[in-house]
Amino acid sequence: MAGGYRNSCGECAYRTSWGTESSSTEEIVRHYEQAHPDVFPGGVVEYNPKRQSSSAPPLIWVIGIVIVLCFLLSQCDG
Repeated sequence: MAGGYRNSCGECAYRTSWGTESSSTEEIVRHYEQAHPDVFPGGVVEYNPKRQSSSAPPLIWVIGIVIVLCFLLSQCDG
């Protein structure tokens, strides 16, 4: 599953692969532990929403439609 986050090292040209925010953070921390053991992990976090694979937007639409239908049904007499 490709995510929309990747980290770039602040000390060298290393970049993590695209993934979730947590997996990208774990990968850059491992890199710093191996390549720069005396330096606190830093660098830049990149976010690309086009690479994000999530079912959240369709789920939000379904929930919205259900709420609207419930409201309309509550307005009916009977």
